[in-house]
Amino acid sequence: MSYQHLTPQERYVISHLKVAKYSIREVARRLGRHHKTISREIKRNGPTYPGGVYWYYFIYPMVEKKRHAARSYQLGSGLSVPHSFQHCRSILLTVE
Repeated sequence: MSYQHLTPQERYVISHLKVAKYSIREVARRLGRHHKTISREIKRNGPTYPGGVYWYYFIYPMVEKKRHAARSYQLGSGLSVPHSFQHCRSILLTVE
């Protein structure tokens, strides 16, 4: 099963249909996406306060920043990521 990010145009449509009080399932039907995809999008990138509105113009810069963030920064503090082939090779050789 292939995975595709929501496009900026889809996020724009989600924001306008949510403001127009369409249900998540109806938004998903209109976009040809699964309703859980829309639900996760709103949960991850939606407003952080009760009664807030999922609005494209506020969400787009945040989504772009998250998308371009390096994965090593998302691992959390205290976790180290081996950066060299030699390090990995030495670990594999000591397992034997």
